[in-house]
Amino acid sequence: MSYHKYLCSSHWLKFRQQALDYYGKKCADCGTEHARFDVHHLTYDRIGEELLGDVVILCHDCHTARHEKGNPVHCSHQTLSHSIVTCGGSTHFWWYCKDCQRLVCLREPTDKELINAELLKQKHEKWCAREFEKQQIRDKKKAERLVAKKEADRLAGKKKRPKPLKKIKRKAKV
Repeated sequence: MSYHKYLCSSHWLKFRQQALDYYGKKCADCGTEHARFDVHHLTYDRIGEELLGDVVILCHDCHTARHEKGNPVHCSHQTLSHSIVTCGGSTHFWWYCKDCQRLVCLREPTDKELINAELLKQKHEKWCAREFEKQQIRDKKKAERLVAKKEADRLAGKKKRPKPLKKIKRKAKV
């Protein structure tokens, strides 16, 4: 499903209305309350599973300006890199233009490009799993060091502070 088809889907329309209800019909950039409002993605990382923090409400003029700001209006998309977007549980292949910093769908990817993208995704997932395991090992060692330090402090504390001797009062014999 293309991004434009996604914007026509029932899921997006429900989410769009939820965002408008949550943020209110007011442009986040210029503050106008009487305009056509667009829900602008701040990130495309969770397409199909957006959070309210992933979008912002903008009037149509500010929305257009945000997309054109810093991006060449007539970009020829010469420097492209692969981009995999998950939308509604399915994975889609896009191109990311390094010049204008936009996701573009110029053509369908070839089988070779899809295979390379899938291999890259698997490689990244393996790296993430290894990093997660390393972090768990570091956390476990840190916890063990803290327990050992507390035990050493506890034992050292006993040696430093001996219990005071109780004075025994003797009753005088009558």
